Amino acid sequence: DARRRAPGPLETAVAVARAERLLLGGVKHLLSGVTTVAHHDPLYPELCEPRYPVRVVARYGWAHSLYVEGEARTLESRRRTPADWPWIIHAAEGVGREAREEFRRLDRLGCLESNTLLVHGVALGPQEQRRLIAAAAALIWCPSSNLHLFGATADVAELVRQRRVALGTDSRLSGSRDLLEELQTAAGQAALTPGALESLVTRDAARLLRLADCGAIAPGLRADLLIVPAGM
Repeated sequence: DARRRAPGPLETAVAVARAERLLLGGVKHLLSGVTTVAHHDPLYPELCEPRYPVRVVARYGWAHSLYVEGEARTLESRRRTPADWPWIIHAAEGVGREAREEFRRLDRLGCLESNTLLVHGVALGPQEQRRLIAAAAALIWCPSSNLHLFGATADVAELVRQRRVALGTDSRLSGSRDLLEELQTAAGQAALTPGALESLVTRDAARLLRLADCGAIAPGLRADLLIVPAGM
């Protein structure tokens, strides 16, 4: 937190108008072939404008984390979120006992539901993963950021087999350049087939975000894809 608030490159970056920063984020995604994005923050009006480069998921609930929000605000966010919307929260983002206990606190509070998406989950052990699967909740895995901050990331093999994982990039302060680079990192951290990696950013991601109109190329779904000429 101290480094994040210290003068330097971040201070220079946030001096740029928010609308411009959001636009640059949309262009970054589009250049890596991403056409639909889930944003773990408030749904700023700029993200919903027709000219914004990518589609941003609008139906979701979120809390930053128990650490930032506290129990009362986290519970209020959980209660406000409709059951057919994803509810997204940072959890178990660390490697120590306290990070693992954060998952257990969420469970005791009744925050593990079938629409719960935990971001990071670095500290989740086999017991916590079994509980996550039993609750039909899921993980947003951001291995580049985890490795940068903690030198470790979640063991996702079983969660991927259960189709309870989507891939995320986290902030560019600690994460990867874009989703293509994140896929490369993911491939180096887990023995996943190309098909499994693809599903983390298409079918499984759409299902976990409760998006019924994208995630695959099929009749009746959105033409939610980017086609570029060969050789580019």
